[in-house]
Amino acid sequence: MKKKKVKKMFIAFVGIFIIIYHGCWIYNFLLYTKFTEGMEETKKFSYYDAFEDGYIYDVMFPAYLYFTGNLAVSAKVGDNDISLLIWPSRFKKTEFGVMLPAVGNSIQSIMIDKNGIALEEYEKQATEEYKEEIENLFQKASERWGEDFDCLMD
Repeated sequence: MKKKKVKKMFIAFVGIFIIIYHGCWIYNFLLYTKFTEGMEETKKFSYYDAFEDGYIYDVMFPAYLYFTGNLAVSAKVGDNDISLLIWPSRFKKTEFGVMLPAVGNSIQSIMIDKNGIALEEYEKQATEEYKEEIENLFQKASERWGEDFDCLMD
């Protein structure tokens, strides 16, 4: 009798955990839907993009069992591509990053704050070099996603 009770409690606990987890995942997943307006679905329920005025806008939904997706704005500057990445979240602070050209054909990924400044001291020179381009990408993100994006900046 005791084994049955323990088994039922375990099943109930696992069931409640699954329901709560999926509820949180769906709640976070829905955060990204408002950013897809006017965009073309590239990959069923997970990836949207748009091309406007030489800029590429992307929305990538969180994969199943993950809470993190991202928004991206990319532009070609000379021969180089520069991208602003945004990781919105309902559960923690929004994070930002940029992908900047490095030596040769390589790319450096740098975490930045909402002002476009590198979080790590040794990367600040790279973000200073592309300061105008980074500010422009933030501006384009704000123009594309409006209030929804501006709320992420708080």
